[in-house]
Amino acid sequence: LGGAIHHSSDSSTLIIGGNVRIQGNLAQIAGGGIFSAGTTILMLSGVTFESNGAGFLVFGHVSEGGGLHLVGATASIDACTFAHNFAVNGGGIFLLDSKVNITGGVMAYRNVAAAEGGFLCVRDGSDVHLGPGTNISLNVAGSGGGVTLD
Repeated sequence: LGGAIHHSSDSSTLIIGGNVRIQGNLAQIAGGGIFSAGTTILMLSGVTFESNGAGFLVFGHVSEGGGLHLVGATASIDACTFAHNFAVNGGGIFLLDSKVNITGGVMAYRNVAAAEGGFLCVRDGSDVHLGPGTNISLNVAGSGGGVTLD
C-alpha cells in the first residue's frame, strides 16, 4: 500500500506542493504513488503523478489507484498532473468513502484501468468536485475511460 508514500495516521495532514514528482512507483495492491486512509487530510498542489501503478492481481486482491488511492480521506488536488498511471480500477485515482476537490487546471491523460475509471474511479459514498480547467483526455478503461461513478 503506497508505492511512494503511505499516509494512514488518523487526524493527520499531509501537504505536498510545488513542482514535486511522484514517478515510477509500484504498490502491490493500492496507491502506486500515494495511499491515504483514515481520517486523514491530503493537500496536493503542483504535484506530478507519472508512471505509477498498482499491481494487477496480487493474492486475490484487485489493484486500485495507480497514482493515488484514498479511503475515508479528505483531499484537495490543485494544478496537478496524472499521466501514464495504471491499475485495475482507477488508473489515476481511486476513491472509497472520500471527499475530494479537484481544481486549478488538473491534467489527466493516458492513464489506464483494466476495468473501471481510466483516470478516476469513485466508489461507496465518495464525493468529488471537478472544478474549472480540469482536463481529462486520452485515458483508457474497460468502462469509464475518464471517470467511473459507482
